Amino acid sequence: MPTIFLKMLLEALKAMVGKMMFSVVSERFLSRMVCLGLRKIANKSTNDFSREAAEAMIEGLKRPDLPKIK
Repeated sequence: MPTIFLKMLLEALKAMVGKMMFSVVSERFLSRMVCLGLRKIANKSTNDFSREAAEAMIEGLKRPDLPKIK
């Protein structure tokens, strides 16, 4: 009985992963990693210009035309 349930669960997970668009997932993941890196740089910097530039870049990555994950 547990093996049947595990196989069913595995097949369901494969089907869900197969429906995802990995280009969208990777784009969103990479933009989040870039934002995280920019925030770390801005927090460690004492220069106001670099902080403002990092925030401007982060705002640029928050554009509304990025595709949504369905």
